[in-house]
Amino acid sequence: MRARRSPLPVLAACAALVVAASLFASAAAHAYLEGAEPAPGSVHVGAVEVLTLRYTSPVEPRFSSFELYRLDLPEGAVPADPAAPSPRDLQRIEALAARLAGEVRDGTHDVDTRIASHLRESAGSRTITLDLDAPLAPGVYVLLWEVLASDGHTTRDHHVFLVVDA
Repeated sequence: MRARRSPLPVLAACAALVVAASLFASAAAHAYLEGAEPAPGSVHVGAVEVLTLRYTSPVEPRFSSFELYRLDLPEGAVPADPAAPSPRDLQRIEALAARLAGEVRDGTHDVDTRIASHLRESAGSRTITLDLDAPLAPGVYVLLWEVLASDGHTTRDHHVFLVVDA
């Protein structure tokens, strides 16, 4: 007589696959920054009049926020050559940018260094375009964003870029 195998291991494996697939689908649906112009950590030569952000999934612009700030660097944090900042320069700038982002989000940023911009309406798109009211002067800029993905999940982050004269 042959012993019957219990279906429990097969059912448990199937359940684990379903849970793993749903977790992956949920994480994959969040809108993460896939690319930007100017790119994070980049040095842009010449005037910047438009910012473009590309996300991994469609976002709802009406329920998202995008804020651009000029980052005033203290003495000692200004790169010797702004057109070619060293990795150490970029680390210092990123640390200052993270501090600014935290201050803005918790309401303690007391210096108004926000740059005026206007969102081009693009509901349900993966690409967001911000038109600036005026071209950016040479300096360091921090773009803060919080987006609502079309699946209802929000993500937020910031990125830094530098602008130098042509």
